[in-house]
Amino acid sequence: MTTLTPTPKQQFLDANGNPLSGGKVYSYAAGTTSPLVTYTDESGTTPNTNPVILDSRGEAEIWLGVASYKLKLTTSTDVEIWTVDNIVSASVQALADLSESNGSALVGYLPAGTGAVATTVQAKLRQTVSVKDFGAVGDGITNDTVAIQAAVDYARSSNNETVVFSAGRYLITNTINIGPGTKIQGSNTDYGGVAGTTSFPLQLSDSKGTVIIFAPTTEKSLFVPSLPLGGSAAWSAISIKGLNIWGNTTPDAFHRAELGIAADITTSLYAIDFDNVQYGNVENVAIMGFQAGIREGHGCQENTFTKVNIQRCRVSVLYSSMTSAAEATSSVWRDCVMRTSLHAVQCIDDGSQTYSGDSLQIRFHSCYFEDVASHGFVLARRSKDWCFVDCYGEQIGKDTGVATRSCFYVGAGAGIGAATTLNSLSILGGQYAGDDSAASIFLQANYTDGVNLIGCTAKRFGVGISATANTRDKSIYMANPLFNSVPTLFSGTTNKLQGIYRTVTTEGGSNEVILKISSITADGDLVVFPAVGSNLRLGDGGTTGDVRPGNAAVDLGDSAIRWRYIYSDGLTTDANYLLYGKTAYVSTSTDGVALNKLGFIQASYTSSPAVYLNRNGTDGTLVSCIKAGVNVGSISVTASATAYNTSSDYRLKENVNDLQGSGTFIDALRPRSWEWKATGATGAGFIAHELQSVSPSSVTGTKDAVDADGNPEFQAVEYGSAEVIANLIAEVQALRIRLAGLESKFKE
Repeated sequence: MTTLTPTPKQQFLDANGNPLSGGKVYSYAAGTTSPLVTYTDESGTTPNTNPVILDSRGEAEIWLGVASYKLKLTTSTDVEIWTVDNIVSASVQALADLSESNGSALVGYLPAGTGAVATTVQAKLRQTVSVKDFGAVGDGITNDTVAIQAAVDYARSSNNETVVFSAGRYLITNTINIGPGTKIQGSNTDYGGVAGTTSFPLQLSDSKGTVIIFAPTTEKSLFVPSLPLGGSAAWSAISIKGLNIWGNTTPDAFHRAELGIAADITTSLYAIDFDNVQYGNVENVAIMGFQAGIREGHGCQENTFTKVNIQRCRVSVLYSSMTSAAEATSSVWRDCVMRTSLHAVQCIDDGSQTYSGDSLQIRFHSCYFEDVASHGFVLARRSKDWCFVDCYGEQIGKDTGVATRSCFYVGAGAGIGAATTLNSLSILGGQYAGDDSAASIFLQANYTDGVNLIGCTAKRFGVGISATANTRDKSIYMANPLFNSVPTLFSGTTNKLQGIYRTVTTEGGSNEVILKISSITADGDLVVFPAVGSNLRLGDGGTTGDVRPGNAAVDLGDSAIRWRYIYSDGLTTDANYLLYGKTAYVSTSTDGVALNKLGFIQASYTSSPAVYLNRNGTDGTLVSCIKAGVNVGSISVTASATAYNTSSDYRLKENVNDLQGSGTFIDALRPRSWEWKATGATGAGFIAHELQSVSPSSVTGTKDAVDADGNPEFQAVEYGSAEVIANLIAEVQALRIRLAGLESKFKE
């Protein structure tokens, strides 16, 4: 960009247009006759004389200060030529222009990056709307309701710019109506809220970031879409982020007593009331002191709630339709916290509204629930496809004044429509804990079409699952959930459960596992009970089967067939064995098989061989012998013979030489005869330890060895050992050579 060169020097002319040689320029403060200094250069350090005397060309260096001037031009004899008032320098004028309300429109702005489009500072700043631009103070005392509503209304009328709440405390006493595309952004740096506060009204001295103090005098909600209830349009893309929202409703009666709060105040209804909102987003928001922290009503779809902390609200999250059949669907709650409430999540179905309770595909991921007085999650009969994934809950159902309270209450309320109007719920992973009360229930099922318990843990509840006759048969499916410290696994109408589950009881130091397959009915059960003497029977239900911790036996309808699981805890001499057809592995006189978990196998059979090995098809190896991963031998078979093989491949050997000393080896052997002690039969061969001194590789074991119990460990001899045979053959070959020499000499 170029510009016209400014006048380097001022030149003044007389009335005839000639240079005003010797003329005078007087300078005064604007509108007065008070002299005001000018300067010789732009530094403003050297003042001119007043008046300034013009040179022969009528010129002079006159630099103005930041003030407004009045200048008077005269001849050398002080005859006035002209007077001009309210003169300012160009730089001062530019600053004055920028200080005007539209001054930012005069300043350019170019974002960084290739392809960025130039704009003005005003246009850039107007991409967001600050509530303070409309007069909000944010001191916690001044009522900012009108200013905030004005900011929101302007944002709605100007392409849905973001409404910014800078750090501060904003007092609001009435509902703030929001609409499609409204984006509210605070500077919340205190996501956890005001932990430990017990007084009321809430003390906010420790809060940080953006705090909204909602203090209506009659029952009102804070953020509400301005669409009338029952309208046909859907508000989309509403976003609320970074706020601490404190209402003036006190907690439920149980927590008021626990926290020492006497007042029963209900004027703050809902902090965020989503009705007919789609693709909304609530993130990094802390809420305290409302009848319900967040409500979703009819027509809501695909809303997401991330890192929302709701505490000391009577209900943390409420689902309730009003006058439309359109239900809330597909909402996702992720990494949220809900604590100190009557209910963590409640879906209303009390029969008072025609379409009350519709809510589909509501999902909670990695959320935390704590300190709930009554039912943790109340799902009405039309709550369908709800899902809790990897969530954690503790102290669910604390109020002992409530006769029955549960973590999950499915099919609650008076209900509407036919009994076939049922719901469904999945609990995938996660852990939920009660308060050790006998009246507390993990899952209380009334009307339900299906509940899936998959890999989750329930502990410290009096009852695991309770079901009424209204629950469909076998509609509660279990895939390896764990019930820990739950005295009563099931109560109510039978034939409602199916699947596999585990229980662990930690009282008294025990740690037993129960496996349940099929359903709780009069028949069809497979149960492993923890108590000594309890039975596990398969087949005809005979009396021979039993299950005992540490010595567990299972009879399969036939006393000759027994599987025994023995633990290495010293309770039995049969430790570490799986037995089939016998009761003790040491009893070789009893037919059967004993398998040791370390690899030992024992087989006994009275009238036939104890072990049959068969190779079908071609000739080849029947048994492979492996030592430390290396094949060292085998038993192979053909159609008519058996061979016992020891590895002897040349590739396994080195330093191969002809055998020497075979005669000495043979002379050292001591062949013996004897009688066997067990039978009196005669025998011939070698004594193991005598042969071992000559040929160690031909003998196994150690002379006079015993096991840990003092029982003999007998030595054994391999009569066909390679070492013995090799020496015999070498000696025979040597004898043949000597014999051939003698025969040759005899012939001569």
